[in-house]
Amino acid sequence: MKYLFLLLLSMPSFADFKDWDKKNKHLWYSYITLSAIDTMQTYDMIQCHKKSNICTTEETNPLFKKIPNIENVITTKILSAGVIFYFLDSQPESRKTRDLWIINGLQFSAVINNYEVGIRFKYVF
Repeated sequence: MKYLFLLLLSMPSFADFKDWDKKNKHLWYSYITLSAIDTMQTYDMIQCHKKSNICTTEETNPLFKKIPNIENVITTKILSAGVIFYFLDSQPESRKTRDLWIINGLQFSAVINNYEVGIRFKYVF
């Protein structure tokens, strides 16, 4: 779980982020949140495979093995967030907004798909 904090810390601290409009900042934070949820769902799937032989879910992302290593997943998420931010930051606001909606939609579909195949995460205070 300590790696999830690294994912959340991947939110940009670059000076240009302060120039983004409020809507785009909210869309970026939504993307980071959805990415963190996806990572937690993947972590839950990995734990399920470690604890029992009845776990039937597998990772379908072609970048990872069927039962990935959580460190690889987190590293990939952090690197991809950095690359996405770099390209978004260089775009005009209108195009940035469109692309943020697209990446949010893609990330949301991954989270919903995970949920539908039975991958959930539990967080206990």
